[in-house]
Amino acid sequence: MTTERNEETVRRQKLEQLRADRFNYPNRFKPNALASELHAELDGLDKDELESIGRNVSVAGRVMTRRIMGKATFATIQDR
Repeated sequence: MTTERNEETVRRQKLEQLRADRFNYPNRFKPNALASELHAELDGLDKDELESIGRNVSVAGRVMTRRIMGKATFATIQDR
C-alpha cells in the first residue's frame, strides 16, 4: 500500500509540473454521436439498411465488455 501511495504521489507531482509548464496533451478526437442515441435511432436495422444510410459516426467512451465470436467482435461502450 505504501508503494502504491508513493507512486501516486510521484505521478501527481509530475502532473502538477506539466501543468505549471503549461503543457497540454493534444486531443483532436471529437465524438459526434452518443451510443444511446445511435441505439435508439438504428436498433433493429439490418446490415443492408445500415449500409444504405451511409453514415459515419465517432463515439467516445469506455469499453465495458467485449465478446469475441469468431471473426466478429462486439463491444459494449459506456459514454457520459
